[in-house]
Amino acid sequence: MEDAGAAAVVLHSLFEEQLTLEKLELHERTTQGTEYFQEALTYFPEPEEYKLGPRILEHIAKAKAAVEIPIIASLNGSSLGGWTEYARQMQPAGADALELNIYKIPTEFDQSAEEVEKTTSRSSRP
Repeated sequence: MEDAGAAAVVLHSLFEEQLTLEKLELHERTTQGTEYFQEALTYFPEPEEYKLGPRILEHIAKAKAAVEIPIIASLNGSSLGGWTEYARQMQPAGADALELNIYKIPTEFDQSAEEVEKTTSRSSRP
């Protein structure tokens, strides 16, 4: 893309739901069977020893090393602050900017567009 004249690269979005699902799956898999065998609690390393999270930080670093144009990371958040941990890690990984997509479906039919925008901007602050 850089060779073709692109001014920047926007990476695919990391969805907050991916982070949540991964944590839940890890917890389920590492605690499965522990209610039957006390020894099962020692089968796996402690959670802080696992490398959790999608490989997006590695992807950002590799992309930044490969090109000279800006790399723009992308997050899709759906809750207050659920995505901020990764947002803070993306700049040191090499992201020059962050695109934030806030996913909130308005369900109040009598709510104006202006009210939806105000609610969204309030709920997205970390």
